[in-house]
Amino acid sequence: MIRWAIVLSGVFAAIAVVAGAFGEHMLKERLAEAKLSMWKTAVEYQIYHSLALLLVGVRLRSSTCRTWQTAGWSFVAGIVLFSGGLFLCASGGPMFFMGVVPIGGTAFIIGWIAVIVAGWREK
Repeated sequence: MIRWAIVLSGVFAAIAVVAGAFGEHMLKERLAEAKLSMWKTAVEYQIYHSLALLLVGVRLRSSTCRTWQTAGWSFVAGIVLFSGGLFLCASGGPMFFMGVVPIGGTAFIIGWIAVIVAGWREK
């Protein structure tokens, strides 16, 4: 999980930067304000949780607490479902994908709760 957390954090952060630039330069004039706001929210949450995933990966290097893995995988699931769902809906995809956004948000919350638990268990 250590290698995957660090690699995926870089991949997700790079995608967030590209998506942010794309939204600002290519979509600003093409999307309705609500859809553009959705796009920006996806970028914002993706970059924050990419950084959180990086920190989890670094923490895993020196910890035996498996709860850090739960946090990492929850952040991965949250990025894919929450940000991915918002990106798809904002760009004109089926609104069906809005149904996975709350699942992704729940995954983010589980990830942060796992961080709390893992931090509490550490000595």
